[in-house]
Amino acid sequence: MRKIDSIIVHNSATKDGQVVDMQAIRRYHTSYAYRGKTIKKTEALALIEQGKTVKKPWSDIGYHFISELVNDRFEIIVGRMITIAGAHAEGHNSNSIGICAVGAFETDPPPIEQWKLMVKMCATCADVYNVKIANIKGHRELGVPKTCPGTMFDMKLFRDDVHKYTERG
Repeated sequence: MRKIDSIIVHNSATKDGQVVDMQAIRRYHTSYAYRGKTIKKTEALALIEQGKTVKKPWSDIGYHFISELVNDRFEIIVGRMITIAGAHAEGHNSNSIGICAVGAFETDPPPIEQWKLMVKMCATCADVYNVKIANIKGHRELGVPKTCPGTMFDMKLFRDDVHKYTERG
């Protein structure tokens, strides 16, 4: 079993469509992409030949868990198996769990039901893997030029809420 010492929170930066958006995320992660759009392998090879930078497909979705609205209820969906290192935060994948909340939290905060579910999920992972609450980080807190999981996703408040659900604090 790999050693897990942190949990990294992400967002999809897309509005939740009340369908299984995790499938779209998996499709993007496992496809070639250029300028944020998925492309066919033949297109990718032609662009690479022209010296363009093309995202190569990953073996699976990068996150271990995804929180999203399915029909009228927020669900946690399993992504990449927990025993396999993620592909969600360069330099931190081997020792972390990646959890993605589907939603665009640059202009609106996460819905309270989704927030509560994410808190419970992170608290459970922290308990099971003995992760300190201080090691639950937003992707932006890793020194990357991103706002992920969104400027309206308050990581200090999130950690405070996770603390309430775990006995270790």
